[in-house]
Amino acid sequence: MTVKENYGGTHIHPYLNRVISAREMARLQTFPDSFIFEGSMKKAMWQIGNAVPPSLAECIGYALIPCLNDIASNRKKSVNLPHFYQPEIFFG
Repeated sequence: MTVKENYGGTHIHPYLNRVISAREMARLQTFPDSFIFEGSMKKAMWQIGNAVPPSLAECIGYALIPCLNDIASNRKKSVNLPHFYQPEIFFG
């Protein structure tokens, strides 16, 4: 679940008559309780709302490993790549 930026509005607790805290919002985004946000509560909520959830970043990172390994192994071979994969065309 991600906590979407809502342009200054509040996120209401689903069962209690109150808004959710910055820590609850961080937990929804999968930040560990040990993670410290800098600044005021408003700034912390802004940081959380604009963050990529750590568990999502981890999944993306692990999903990219095979692709990066393929790229690294292809560099060792002589491979004809399309022009848009050949930076020497643009950067000499």
